[in-house]
Amino acid sequence: MNLRDQLRRDEGVRYVAYQDQFGFWTTSVGHKILLPQEEWMLTAVLTDEQVNEILDKDIAIAQAGCMRWDWFPEMDDARQGSIINMVFNLGLANFFQFHNTIACIADRNYEGARRNALQSDWAKQLFYDPANPLASRPGRVTQQLVSGVWT
Repeated sequence: MNLRDQLRRDEGVRYVAYQDQFGFWTTSVGHKILLPQEEWMLTAVLTDEQVNEILDKDIAIAQAGCMRWDWFPEMDDARQGSIINMVFNLGLANFFQFHNTIACIADRNYEGARRNALQSDWAKQLFYDPANPLASRPGRVTQQLVSGVWT
């Protein structure tokens, strides 16, 4: 498993634009079409190569946002991937609201970070079920954060 494959699984892959539940035009792997130079995506049928190119750029943007924390570069790839996955899903501004989770991660208290993240609206909205934790994105992502092993 790697981050690209994980995001393709968690976000789904779309080769044509669609409106998400909030009315945003979206394509590829959860890519919101916001910039005027991206309007071509509204009518395009993307190739897998284009999907991966867009995804790689979006991952780079999320990763750059995570570099604001001095603890982030010190994490292993799987743990970095779990943070990027959350940022990718929530957006950096919304992830910044996870104050307790971020404080736990900074202290390398990954179990505490998991507990906090799983008590959030994010976990509820993505149907986290404690009886079957790995069946949902929040369960998989937080397990990866704790274990340091790709899920």
